[in-house]
Amino acid sequence: MVIRRATTATVAIVAAAWVAGVAPALDRLAAALEIGPRQHAPLSPPAPPRLRAFATFATWGGLVLEAVVALFHLLPGGGWIAAVRHAALLTFCVTTYALAPVAGFGWLLAAMGIAQCQAQQRALHGAYVAVFVLIVLYAELPWAGVLADWTAR
Repeated sequence: MVIRRATTATVAIVAAAWVAGVAPALDRLAAALEIGPRQHAPLSPPAPPRLRAFATFATWGGLVLEAVVALFHLLPGGGWIAAVRHAALLTFCVTTYALAPVAGFGWLLAAMGIAQCQAQQRALHGAYVAVFVLIVLYAELPWAGVLADWTAR
């Protein structure tokens, strides 16, 4: 019975955190666990300005790029729509997997892109093969550490 009451109280506190915000719920959780109130310290140290700017750009740029990829893959047709479709997908793979090297998913997207190519589109086939190789290089080269050092200044 004690475990059930503790579980019910924990679920209620987590629900309150979702509705009312995290800080007051953490205080209630600490009181319920008899730890004492939270000291209201910042949750993380302040980020350097370059890192904050890079994170903002990467977040919003990624969101816009994902929306463009989704929109142009939902639109029927060829011609300029297909060109934008391929350009957006290639750009997404080149930029996203540089920061989040999840090779399997990147290769899946590249394979789906190459499957949409026409037989005579040799340059586009080559671009998708280059993306396959680039995703492997992203995972193997420590360039993300260099980027992290640059943004930490």
